[in-house]
Amino acid sequence: MLATDLTAQLTQAGCKVVLPTTSVAAALSTMVHYVIDAAILDVNVQNEWVFPVAHALAAAGVPFVFLTAYALDSIPPEHRERPFFRKPRVPAELLAGVTDMLGPVAANDEDSAARPRSA
Repeated sequence: MLATDLTAQLTQAGCKVVLPTTSVAAALSTMVHYVIDAAILDVNVQNEWVFPVAHALAAAGVPFVFLTAYALDSIPPEHRERPFFRKPRVPAELLAGVTDMLGPVAANDEDSAARPRSA
């Protein structure tokens, strides 16, 4: 599933998408500049393992899921308890997983939208 397709599906479901990132550095930078309520990670982004982002999200207490074609054993043991979706994934199942991940935070709640960090 391409990031643009996933972004469109999440937006249609009422989620506020900051932006899909195309590198580990871009994802880490996004975390510095935006408050993130949740994240969807592919294991490999532009030939980079995404685990530095997973570690940073976990340290910040931000829930995330993996959406990847890789096997579960490619994920470091400390993140294997995270929700794991295999590509290609039925959009309804992924959206349900994101909704479950957000818990009490409503996906279409204006206050829960990814928002710039205060200076």
